[in-house]
Amino acid sequence: MTKDFRHYYLALNDEQRQSFADSTLTTKRYIDSKLLNKNRSKRPGARRGLMRSLAEATNGELSYADMVDYFYGENEEQAA
Repeated sequence: MTKDFRHYYLALNDEQRQSFADSTLTTKRYIDSKLLNKNRSKRPGARRGLMRSLAEATNGELSYADMVDYFYGENEEQAA
């Protein structure tokens, strides 16, 4: 199973999530309510700068390409 942003973020504890959000110049609430939606079509399209910030905040665990795939890649059903 490929690790994606959702899995990465949900593995963090509450304090780590807050620190992560702070480092990306967004809010924990925005990440929780918008960026983690399981239905890819209901996620807002992330800006290039936000995707770069999210990737950098993972300290190398996820790349910018991983973020692009998470927000704009094929649906799992189509990829199978």
